[in-house]
Amino acid sequence: AATITNYDTRIEWFPGVGEVIAISGFYKDIRNPIEATVGALADDLQFTYVNQARAKLLGGEFEIRKNLGFISSWVADFSALFNATYVTSEITTNPNLTTAETNPNRPLQGQSPWLLNAGLYYDREKSGTNVAVLYNIFGRRIAQVGVNGLPNTYEESYGTLDMIAKQKIGEKMDFKVSVGNILNPLIEVSQGTGAEKQEIQFYRRGVNISFGMTYKL
Repeated sequence: AATITNYDTRIEWFPGVGEVIAISGFYKDIRNPIEATVGALADDLQFTYVNQARAKLLGGEFEIRKNLGFISSWVADFSALFNATYVTSEITTNPNLTTAETNPNRPLQGQSPWLLNAGLYYDREKSGTNVAVLYNIFGRRIAQVGVNGLPNTYEESYGTLDMIAKQKIGEKMDFKVSVGNILNPLIEVSQGTGAEKQEIQFYRRGVNISFGMTYKL
């Protein structure tokens, strides 16, 4: 099993109620990280998981959440969120594995070098209405580690847009609707980098819509 030692520091300012400006840094030391791999096996592909020796992550994060009432009283019920993270990662391969890594000097599988999140929130206490629109996007990341001659496979960068709305009905009832993956982007999986890069898979996850109602006794 993997074990994680984490060190982080964070500086926060709170300009107003529900507002925050924060800068943070972190370092993670992962022992025996688990990674997904793909390799050639005769005329087929072999997908499996392996424990590597060690992974190191170093990163920083900036976050701001601000009420928009400073622009105009017309938008005092709105607030905005922005979050940016940058991460460098380095893997130390397990020398006891029987498979040979094609590119041993690489980032940790599944770890994006950067992530961006943005959100717009509407909260009107008088009417009991809450709406959140959230967008996130990540940098190109290794989906499967290539072994025995196969290049790494990568999940290319794409953005996701979600919406969650809640409406209070009376004193005891709440109605909620969620719409996930509104943009339904085309997701691309490629193999290799640079001139050797090849697209190997395209797909869409579809839009997810759910409704819910709660009643408090």
